[in-house]
Amino acid sequence: MKTSIILPTYNEKESITELIEVLSLLLEKKGLDFEIIVVDDNSPDGTGALVKERYSDSKNITCIIRKDERGLATAISMGILNASGDYILLMDTDFNHDPMQVPDMIGLLSKCDIVSGSRYIAGGGMLGPRYRYWGSYLFNFFIRSTIGLDTTDNLSGFLAF
Repeated sequence: MKTSIILPTYNEKESITELIEVLSLLLEKKGLDFEIIVVDDNSPDGTGALVKERYSDSKNITCIIRKDERGLATAISMGILNASGDYILLMDTDFNHDPMQVPDMIGLLSKCDIVSGSRYIAGGGMLGPRYRYWGSYLFNFFIRSTIGLDTTDNLSGFLAF
């Protein structure tokens, strides 16, 4: 089963090629069939141009540069519409989501319809400043108490289906 990994980007020039290399190495090592689709919102730092140049000869890596549209949700939608995989995996490109978890998440899709990473479970976490973690935690608490959801991480963008 082929997996399409959607990577929405905006000014991620410093991390995108490293992430693509790590993902490619991990997935090739596991013998998984995959494609990586970078959807860039015409980043001023040249993220999209870098990906297009660096991976122009790759059959597994493509980059869509959107010039007239912006936003995470529509970037994800664009990636999904251009995906050829049986599975879709979404993740951030700043290493806030651990790429080492990707092969396991893909493996779980043989038993589950959706696999979601979370910051607030055993083994989860969040790199970066503590205020980001607590801000996210408080927002999730607000969502749970307002809407009555039992989920712990309503903001997770690290999921496979």
